Amino acid sequence: MIDVSNFKNDEARALYLYNILEAQATGGAGDEAAFLNLHRYFCQSQYRDVLPQWLPPMFALGQFWGFIKPKFGTYAERRTYLGQEFAPLIQACRNAGQPVGELTAIIKNFGSDTVNAEWKKMLARATTDPDGAVTMARTLLESICKHILDKYGIAYAGDASLTELYRDTAKQLNISQDQHDEQIFKKILGGCSGVVDGLQRLRGKHGDAHGKGQGHAFVLQPRHAMLAVNAAATIALFLIDTFDARKG
Repeated sequence: MIDVSNFKNDEARALYLYNILEAQATGGAGDEAAFLNLHRYFCQSQYRDVLPQWLPPMFALGQFWGFIKPKFGTYAERRTYLGQEFAPLIQACRNAGQPVGELTAIIKNFGSDTVNAEWKKMLARATTDPDGAVTMARTLLESICKHILDKYGIAYAGDASLTELYRDTAKQLNISQDQHDEQIFKKILGGCSGVVDGLQRLRGKHGDAHGKGQGHAFVLQPRHAMLAVNAAATIALFLIDTFDARKG
């Protein structure tokens, strides 16, 4: 029997669970006992919110076969689907302890289904679709800012940019650079504004929000996407923590 404590880390556990399900979906024999142990482990962990939605209700490996068999007719389609479904979990495991990992445990409690869905999309795209991840990083921050402004009853233009939304949100939360006199805080808060502006410009220049002409030579790599994702996660965590502190 597989002991979940014997794995090196949560990423190894997630990959082992993925391999069990892939074997089951492609004519092999999955390990029932290992499936149940890993299923229990992840359903009771901080990663529950990034699990495939169909996974937690299952209590036997045979249920997965009954789910996947009629859904896709070929092994290739099943592998592609599983890879997409497990991407948020594996990415969250890789980033545990970093801002992106810490935010995963918090985001669901923020009270916005839109933000929660965008967070999962951003994680899923980080390694497989760098351009899409940059787009989702900006979209995530836009949605968080709008959610906070809505809670305070602050109006904003429908076409407001991320920079504008962040400026209004920061002012409402008293974290705008010009609201503080201490130089160290002004520098830190100014740095946050710079990160937000950089994400907007990066997404506008390299993200998939706009078409690319023949002169577009720079190709975003997964490491660039992870920089954008982690930067967005840091700012998002700061906004949510500040909002919760002032709300309480």
